[in-house]
Formats: sequence, structure tokens, C-alpha cells
Amino acid sequence: MLGYLSEVDELLVKAGTPHPLHLYVAGGAVIAVKTGLRLTGDVDVVSEGMTPQLRAAVEEVSKRHRGLRSDWINDGAKLKRVNVPLEPERIFTGHRLIVDSAGDRYVLAMKLISHRQVDEADCEMLIRSLGIRSQAELLDLIEQAVPAQHRSPTAAYFAADRLDNAYRSRRGRRRSDGGLSL
Repeated sequence: MLGYLSEVDELLVKAGTPHPLHLYVAGGAVIAVKTGLRLTGDVDVVSEGMTPQLRAAVEEVSKRHRGLRSDWINDGAKLKRVNVPLEPERIFTGHRLIVDSAGDRYVLAMKLISHRQVDEADCEMLIRSLGIRSQAELLDLIEQAVPAQHRSPTAAYFAADRLDNAYRSRRGRRRSDGGLSL
């Protein structure tokens, strides 16, 4: 993905884009960059900044690489924005393209609200990474993320299951010294 972003950056320079474009992204792309263990089909932009020049560069890069969607960088996730403050972490810096993660809390909130099976492992990893240990913390995050009228009980159940699973796999595992790792 970082190589594709470099190609987009080069095309923006060639197109004469006068100022850097700064994007904030969330979703699987953030997890892929953080862990190197996950693949994703797209980069979910949650900020403004998808200019016509950027869209053209993204489409051009997709033509160069078989299997890459023409909208592999897209702003469809803006429709699912959450009310969690951005905690930017730099993912990519080019000459005309700057990409920051929206932050782990933001990404976790989006994934909990969506409560998709494909996001289960990502949620569990983020819960551990953020050190979240209680259902109350997760429910507070969901309450902060979306207005009450848009919350579903399913998201709360999904969050509780992710919390249980986040630490279950770590319990009961044997340490190399024969003890149990909790």
C-alpha cells in the first residue's frame, strides 16, 4: 500500500498539484500499516481532500496494478464518521500527499459501530493495544462515537464479545518457564 501511495504522490507532483493534500484514514488500511499482517482492498478516507486530481491519480495507479480497484482510495467512509477526536499518526509523507491515521480509538469506534464479522480480529487487537479492560470503557466509546438514535444494541453485544475475545486468547497460555501467562 505504501508503494501505491508513493505512485499517487509522484502523479500528483507531475500533475502540478500546488499544495500537499492531507488525508485522514481509518479502517483496514490503518491495521495493515500497523501490523503488516492484514490485507485490505481499499483506503478509507474520513476527511475532506479527495480532489479531482487525487481521484485521477488513484485511478491511474489502479490501471498499473492488476486487481487494484479504481477507487482503492475513497471517501465513502465519511458517511460513517464517528464523533471521536482524531489522534493522528503519520502513515505516509510524500511531496504532495500526506496520510495520517485517524487514530486507534477512532478506528475502533468505527469498527464497533459497523459490527462486521470481518472486523472482529481488528477490534480485538485495537482493544489490547489501547489497554481497554472493561465493557464500560467500550460502551463509553460507542456513546461518544454516535448519537443515541443511531446506536444499536448489536454494537454493544459485538463490543462485549470483542473485549472477551481480546484477552481470552492470552489467558491460559503456557509460558516458556512452565507457568501460565495471563
